Amino acid sequence: KSDHGQVLLDAVFKHLELTERDYFGLHLADDGSDAPRWLDPNKLIRKQLKRGSPHNLSFRVKFFVTDPSKLQEEYTRYQYFLQIKQDILTGRLPCPHNTAALLASYAVQSELGDYNEAEHSPGYLSDFCFIPNPPQDFHKEVSKHHQQHSGLSPAQSEFNYLNTARSLELYGVELHYAKDQSNTEILIGVMSAGIMVYKNRVRINYFPW
Repeated sequence: KSDHGQVLLDAVFKHLELTERDYFGLHLADDGSDAPRWLDPNKLIRKQLKRGSPHNLSFRVKFFVTDPSKLQEEYTRYQYFLQIKQDILTGRLPCPHNTAALLASYAVQSELGDYNEAEHSPGYLSDFCFIPNPPQDFHKEVSKHHQQHSGLSPAQSEFNYLNTARSLELYGVELHYAKDQSNTEILIGVMSAGIMVYKNRVRINYFPW
């Protein structure tokens, strides 16, 4: 606790064997405020955490690139894949059901490999969780897509997953609650391309960097 944030970040990056480190950070998960905060590498850790322990910090993608193919390391893309999968599951990243089914099928291909009728009997996806409150036929839709991915390796499946996910409206957008001059609640979305303003979840303004 007497160290600067960079010491803890370096320990995490070393443990995960990450080389493309600039995209990731530690999220102060127990902060309790509406505005998400990140561990500042240049400040003392103890000054950034609230009193009392244990402290919860989450390893997360901090900067989302608009085109995942620009990521040089396959392992970096894998961490992006895990992050987006988790964000869709928790509802943090809204996703239409048809897109969610396609994304889920790439995740299944990555984990189970090619669809095999003998091995993958009806209900083979029952232990998987992809989205909050899935509709009744969601797993059937995922299975249909999965059958079309024959031959894709785990790395190719994850790349296709990211390529599809980047088309989502809130991909890579970090939302902050705010109010405009008439005291109406709005959301400020910060992303790699610029800043967006949302009212009732509809984008009303965009300011590129």
